[in-house]
Amino acid sequence: EGNYTSSWDTLVQSGVVVVENGVVTVVGEFNGEERGENLVGHLVLPSDGSVTAVADYGFAGCWNLKKLTIPEGVISVGKDAFYETYIVALLPHSLTVIGDQDMYWEEIYYNGTIEEWSTLTEGVYFVSGYDLVIHCNDGDIEI
Repeated sequence: EGNYTSSWDTLVQSGVVVVENGVVTVVGEFNGEERGENLVGHLVLPSDGSVTAVADYGFAGCWNLKKLTIPEGVISVGKDAFYETYIVALLPHSLTVIGDQDMYWEEIYYNGTIEEWSTLTEGVYFVSGYDLVIHCNDGDIEI
């Protein structure tokens, strides 16, 4: 896994990502084209409480992003937040909402139990371009 090319502060200051009312998104409307080309490798969202949610289509089309760590304190991941991305995602136990996902996630590491994941994602529609594996603290789920 590569390292991200810029620090979180640099990404925000340069306008690559925007945080409004705690919701993070990559700048630019997703229209099926690549965006966020400066997001390369592994990105770790800040754990200082400034980010509490990932917007609908927040990281859609960020093709160079390979791994994303979402810290504890983030409570929501919006609909198709990672559409057309090929990533490994590290998701916090603090999540209370996940929108429907049409994604290409390779793996998800969830900091909770299988039962908690099942409750969190009940009724959530997942489509993956891969045989998706969710790694929970007490075992794995294959979708």
